[in-house]
Amino acid sequence: MNILFITARFPYPPVKGDKLRSFNFIKELSKKHSVHLLSFIESRVEKEHIPVLKKYCERVDVVYLPKWKSVLKMLFNITLTEPFQVAYYKSRKMKNLIKRSIAGDSYDLVHVNLIRMATYINELKGLPAVIDHIDCLSLNMKRRCETEKGFLRKSLFRKEWRAMMEYECKHKDITSLVTSGKDKEALEGYNRVNVIPNGVDLEGFHFATDGDIEKDIDILFVGNMGYFPNAQAVEFFLDKVYPALKLNRRDLKVYIVGTGPNRKIKTFSDNKNIFITGFVEDVREYYYRARLFIAPMQSGSGIQNKILEAMACGIPVITTLLGNSGIKASHQKEIIVADTPEMFAEMIIDLLENAQKGSELSFNARIFVEKHFSWEKRSREMEMFYGEIVSEFR
Repeated sequence: MNILFITARFPYPPVKGDKLRSFNFIKELSKKHSVHLLSFIESRVEKEHIPVLKKYCERVDVVYLPKWKSVLKMLFNITLTEPFQVAYYKSRKMKNLIKRSIAGDSYDLVHVNLIRMATYINELKGLPAVIDHIDCLSLNMKRRCETEKGFLRKSLFRKEWRAMMEYECKHKDITSLVTSGKDKEALEGYNRVNVIPNGVDLEGFHFATDGDIEKDIDILFVGNMGYFPNAQAVEFFLDKVYPALKLNRRDLKVYIVGTGPNRKIKTFSDNKNIFITGFVEDVREYYYRARLFIAPMQSGSGIQNKILEAMACGIPVITTLLGNSGIKASHQKEIIVADTPEMFAEMIIDLLENAQKGSELSFNARIFVEKHFSWEKRSREMEMFYGEIVSEFR
């Protein structure tokens, strides 16, 4: 197949969920198919990563969309009904690039990454298309609205939630993808929604046996800290769980790893017990140094890639019902689920003091992700899905 792949963010480096998913699908699909990537870049520095994608794509074309220009578009959109996230990625240059690409080549299918980019569907001249929502953005905005406390912010997120629901409904006839059953349920009324979860790089995130690397981190969280659900999860842990842990274990080493920590999170750093690293080149080093991984998610949607990576690496994981909702690992067998601060603290102490239980959990978790979450398996599912759409179109 000849596939036109359109993304809102350049897929490399794969440091965010949508970029990770795009990069791995492009990498796997390119083994059997021809892929032409069209993507926005937010900085000139991102151009340096184009050669990485050229290893897998027949062509890579980008449109420079600086962040300041996108923010201005959002501000001008504040009185309109269109979602801010859609206004952010509106570009005449991208529209013209898509038109030229379609006029100059013959594509079997167009893959549009994220509902934010659905505005460009109109330029596809009737070609079969798929929107990969990844997760349901209106559900994400609803959960964000419910957790916001300030009147102004709550009002803005309520507006975005309702605008995104309406925008999603306008595209209910376009064949769609999501990563979990919960997200599929949230896209009620859509004609066709397939669930293809994320995967994990099983070779890159190999299983570490005991003794491979010194375990000098007791508790680890990894994630893009500029993403609200991640920041919220870390604040929940540091505000409500960590104080109880300190009463039992004053020597705990906690690492919060990921780009863009906010001011409040930075204030917790003492470089003695709590370490806030910011951006790191390779998160795997921290996974392998950790005795325990936490993901106390309070909001968000879709599948938590960080949990899959930790499970693949052989680190016991404690998360919430929400964090496990898209993964569906078995509680007490492959993962630990705890929703209250008290239960979270209790489960952490239990695993830190019971190495055998942690080892069994880790072993089972690795088998679980190998069976259900390899990118190779996910790409085969995507190929079959593409094939059905193309066949029906013909």
